[in-house]
Amino acid sequence: MIRIFRSTLFYGVVVVLASLLLAQFNPQLAIRLTGLCAGVPIILAMIFSGSLNSGDRLRANYSRETQSERDQRYYLSGALFKFGIPNLLLAIHLFYKHYIP
Repeated sequence: MIRIFRSTLFYGVVVVLASLLLAQFNPQLAIRLTGLCAGVPIILAMIFSGSLNSGDRLRANYSRETQSERDQRYYLSGALFKFGIPNLLLAIHLFYKHYIP
């Protein structure tokens, strides 16, 4: 049970619940908040995972870094991605609920 409180997915869901409460009073601010809390971590996850690099640069980085550095980089990108996904889903939901008839 304690392990779930250290999960980044849990923190993403907590931000989603807070944004849902905010959406009751100010939906435009909630959409901006969840969009920001989704976009920044997902873009950082793409940067840290190396998915925005070309193949030769990725191969050069792979041969230069150690296994522990690679594991740390993949853990960080996974954690950022897990934080951003619930926020992205809520931002899409709120956008379609308030702006698309």
